[in-house]
Amino acid sequence: MGAERRRAGSSQLKPGQMSALLSQTSGAAGNVSSEEVRTVFTNSSDHLWRKQMRNNRTRTAKYTIITFFPRSLYEQFRRVANVYFTLVAGLSLTDVSPVRPWTTFTPLAIVLGVSLVKEAIEDYKRHQADKKENGRQVDVWCKDKVGWKTVRWDQVKVGDVVRVTRDQGFPADIVLLSSGTSDGVCYVETMNLDGETNLKLKKAIGATNGMDTSNFDGFNTAVQCDLPNPSLYTFTGNIHLLGQPPQRRGSEDQSARSRAGSASSVGSRGRSGSGASVEGSEQLPRTRSKVNYEIKTYPVSPESILLRGSNLRNTEVVYGVVVYTGHESKVMMNATEPPSKRSSLEKSIDSVIMFQFTLLFFMCVSGSVLSGFWHEYYGYQHWYLALDDKPKEFTPEDKIKVMGLSFITSFILYGYLIPISLYVCVEMVKIVQAMIYIRCDREMYHEETDTAALARTSNLNEELGMIDTVLTDKTGTLTCNVMEFFKCSINGKTYGTGVNEIEKANSLRKGLTIDQIMEGSNQRTSEPVKGFSFYDEEVSDFAWTGHKDVKEIQMFLQLLAVCHTVVPEGEADDINYQAESPDEEALVLAAKEMGYKCVKRNLNSLFVQERDLGGEIKEKEYKILHVLEFTSARKRQSVIFKTPEGEIILGCKGADNVIYDRLAERTGEVQENTQDHLNAYAQAGLRTLCISYRKLSDEVYSEFHKKWTEAKTALSDRDVKVEAVNDKIERELILVGATAIEDRLQDKVPQCLELLANAGLRIWMLTGDKLETAVNIGYACSLLTDSMSVHTVQLNLGDTRLSVDSTHEERSKVFTLQVTEQFAKISKRVMKGTDLHALVIEGNALAYAITPENADSLIDICGSCASVICCRVSPRQKAQVTELVKLSGATTLAIGDGANDVGMIQAAHIGVGISGKEGMQAVMSSDFAIAQFKFLERLVLLHGRISYKRLGRMVGYFFYKNIVLGLCLYFYNSQAFFSGQTLFDDFYLSCYNILFTSLPVLAVGVFDEDVKYKTVRKYPRVYEQGALRNEYFSFFPVRTMWVLNAVYAAIVNFLFVLCSYGMDADKENGKVSGLFSMGTCLYTTIVITVNIQIALVLDHWTIFHHFAIWGSILCWFLFLIVYGSFDPDISQNVYQLFLTIVVPTTRYWLIIVIVPLVAVLPDFFVRQLKHFKFPSDHRVLQEVEVYHLRGDMDRQQNVDLRNSRLSSLTLPSKGASKIRIKSLMSRRVSEVPQATAAAPSSSVASSSSQESLVVVQNPAALPGASEIIEKVVTPVGGGSH
Repeated sequence: MGAERRRAGSSQLKPGQMSALLSQTSGAAGNVSSEEVRTVFTNSSDHLWRKQMRNNRTRTAKYTIITFFPRSLYEQFRRVANVYFTLVAGLSLTDVSPVRPWTTFTPLAIVLGVSLVKEAIEDYKRHQADKKENGRQVDVWCKDKVGWKTVRWDQVKVGDVVRVTRDQGFPADIVLLSSGTSDGVCYVETMNLDGETNLKLKKAIGATNGMDTSNFDGFNTAVQCDLPNPSLYTFTGNIHLLGQPPQRRGSEDQSARSRAGSASSVGSRGRSGSGASVEGSEQLPRTRSKVNYEIKTYPVSPESILLRGSNLRNTEVVYGVVVYTGHESKVMMNATEPPSKRSSLEKSIDSVIMFQFTLLFFMCVSGSVLSGFWHEYYGYQHWYLALDDKPKEFTPEDKIKVMGLSFITSFILYGYLIPISLYVCVEMVKIVQAMIYIRCDREMYHEETDTAALARTSNLNEELGMIDTVLTDKTGTLTCNVMEFFKCSINGKTYGTGVNEIEKANSLRKGLTIDQIMEGSNQRTSEPVKGFSFYDEEVSDFAWTGHKDVKEIQMFLQLLAVCHTVVPEGEADDINYQAESPDEEALVLAAKEMGYKCVKRNLNSLFVQERDLGGEIKEKEYKILHVLEFTSARKRQSVIFKTPEGEIILGCKGADNVIYDRLAERTGEVQENTQDHLNAYAQAGLRTLCISYRKLSDEVYSEFHKKWTEAKTALSDRDVKVEAVNDKIERELILVGATAIEDRLQDKVPQCLELLANAGLRIWMLTGDKLETAVNIGYACSLLTDSMSVHTVQLNLGDTRLSVDSTHEERSKVFTLQVTEQFAKISKRVMKGTDLHALVIEGNALAYAITPENADSLIDICGSCASVICCRVSPRQKAQVTELVKLSGATTLAIGDGANDVGMIQAAHIGVGISGKEGMQAVMSSDFAIAQFKFLERLVLLHGRISYKRLGRMVGYFFYKNIVLGLCLYFYNSQAFFSGQTLFDDFYLSCYNILFTSLPVLAVGVFDEDVKYKTVRKYPRVYEQGALRNEYFSFFPVRTMWVLNAVYAAIVNFLFVLCSYGMDADKENGKVSGLFSMGTCLYTTIVITVNIQIALVLDHWTIFHHFAIWGSILCWFLFLIVYGSFDPDISQNVYQLFLTIVVPTTRYWLIIVIVPLVAVLPDFFVRQLKHFKFPSDHRVLQEVEVYHLRGDMDRQQNVDLRNSRLSSLTLPSKGASKIRIKSLMSRRVSEVPQATAAAPSSSVASSSSQESLVVVQNPAALPGASEIIEKVVTPVGGGSH
């Protein structure tokens, strides 16, 4: 019999034969279409079946040698400007072109060449990374050679059995068959998948665990699973084993226990399905007797899947079968491009370019129409044109044809109106801002984690300077996500006497002193333990062994020690815990410190060293039967285990609202006291969980196990079926107590949030915490202050309009109406007063607040609130709220640190990820990454603000200089009857944007600076120049003024030069100046004008600015000399023109001095008038900085801030000195000493929540005036604010 089993086990079945057996197997899997599942056969020699599967080669590169040019050029020609310039270059090949073709092709080739080279370099790096990844090696079972064969990763195929050793990566997605450990577990590092550094525990399928090299020859199995999908945390599949699986010697007892034991999500070993008996036939291996093939089906859960991108740790070897390869692996299916985001400035550039195109079209049409009519009616009157000798394609009598040819000529000639180098310059500046300024900012470097700030995209630098609303997660973002066990409630009594910072802040607001707050707060006498900040003399140091509630305390500690998925590592005296979340680690650590130490875990059991009432320590083994995993939807985790005494217990921990709904008794002294304790913990900002249990009889458990196994092996709707079974067993719970864990705020979070709020940004906190916890965290981090009116929106579940029989539609209608009514009341309060307001809204109410009926009201109210807190929100609701705020027109920044924040980060205009304890998924989905929340202040107020200002000014100037040149061409052509005659040599035109005006643009974009960052921190509301008013690129007055200034400069330059170069002789030989002499003079005045113009608008001069501006002008003169010395075939009309004809004339030198000054003086006077009469915020701060550097404090205090929006303290008097000090400090109500000698310490509050205004006569005599000034100019977060 044994021999027959061995023959059956070693027979090789083809996929078709195995499929025939599977088709006869009925069970929990049900009848599922083959199109809905993937079936993988091991050790298959059917190459046709394998060809249907994708290979394991991966490619992240965008291009190949064949596709590089077509695809990269396609990317470039998605820009309308590049299409235009290519069209112009093509038209320059025609006879009607006024310029030589190479002068239009050269700048286009340079621009496209720079972009293509950049693309090629980046893609080459990706190709090198792909080559390295695909060339890694792994051992694959080769049935032909009956042994292991080392192959490249890209040679691995679906169905291969692979062997992975310690510290190797997994080449594909693999079902774990066997591990090198007797209990079938292995440890996996998933940092490349989700960024989490803690190790994950994976378990082999119980029925195959124990297999090794000696078993794979003739091993027959089929895996049925989901089709390839991107979900990293789900997997639905079954493994079908033919006959009795071969076992490693000495493992029969263990295997038997595995098959007899209850399946769990830890091991996923539930057995179902029936055997299929098939007689020998032609399709089966020929044997002398009938062979009965029995197929046994076992479920495969996510805990048995090893994903590509993860690495094997702390385990010598594992064996598995490949199910997904290459781009069908989960990590590759998740490697999607992030949402395409464009900054507001970039969109504005598009609109300006469209304006330029409109202007160009108008110039071409007007010129062509006038040219057609002039040729028809006046052309022959000008005999010197010799129109009789016209080319055949030019017919003056046919004005339509003349118009068409003239349009093409003008289209080419006026093309310089569109800045061809704009995109290249903007991209270069953005790269410098991202890679040098942000990436290398030492103030944003976190030494503890060796993490620098990172700009994952350079497209959104300037958008950081236009933020209106910040949406932030709490846990791990505002807090450290380092959990410490702080307090607990057991059997209705609270334990833990510590006082945290939030409790201190709450008590201080109530008027208590520090001594009163700390009274009764005992401290632990033993050495502190990281993650455990709990002390209570009634239970600490094992005092609980003599407590009257000792049985309940023992049950509480037992549940903490057993109900988890934590993996202990090391010896009993030096245990380290690997946990999937910091909360779980803190709870297990608390149980350890109080006498229940979890020391070992294997596939089926958990070993705990327990201290009994006599002080003796005993090690007990708990059989783990099932783990019902925690999810954001379930909000709970349950573990079914068997005690050493044989009792089956379900331990459940979760959110209070979930646990209380499942209690056998929802009312009672314990339940009420525990709820009070939960509320108190929440007010202290602590994270709470309820601890409960239920004892299960053998019958109840057997029935659950049967249904759970059937659900677990289902291939359709498995998750829904499993959850239904789980929900049924998680009832009739008994409440034991609750835990309170502290998650401390990160360093300088309150100061950062306060500074951002003072800068005019609205702050939204989106958290899953309870309302009380969220509110107290809000107070602790300065989101909420005592001066604010806090409005709360909650659902009233006991509404009289509802009944037990109310349908879902009826309940939704009532709840929507509730939210509408609350919004109406809050709106009246917000509109009435001038106080600051804050809104707190719960997640269940938020679901009805973002409906079409209430969304507008929500946005209107939030627009009047300084802070908004949304609590009990799901990840989906975070993304929905972000989308809603975006639709209101606000520019949003979302910041988070975990996978649950990804939706919010991707939905916002700008996503910022924090590299924290919850992994790197938020960072991998973000646009910018920082290590600590406090760095957000510098990212936004420094880099964002200055990037916006630099790019805004740079782009405005770019269009200015091109309009000047384009209009001068148009004006001259109007004098030449729109014949297409150009005034400038065509090479002059080609070099305009590349040589003579590009460096000043780059200097502005890279080096311009208005005020120092320390000044911005003192006066943060200067940030509103971009965020609120868009002062540097608004349609009016900024873009409009640039255009008007360009039109004026073009008119002045053209008319002055035209009038100066008349028919008078200006040479000793009596000859008059020629066309290109005049053109050279006009071009010189244009170059000087546009360079002086940028010099006049600079806020900051460096050596680079001097080099760029004066160097560009010098470059033009050197170019004239060099280019004029070229062969006449190249230089043509300007050969030796400059040195021999232009330079000797006095008129030229007078014109190039006078004309640029006349062209820029009006703009200069207008700017100076604005600076004196209507000073912008940064201009006033520049004066403050100058006086501060000079040490002239009196002049600094006397700076006139009359029209500045930043003023909060104004001290003017007739006949006395005017002292006006900027506010920028706070949007909150300011308090300053009154101007009364009798009561110098009293204060008066401003009636405005945005700015304070106090008028004092003779400020020099005012007591405490210096203290007022010092208090106002102290940076936020520094000193006494």
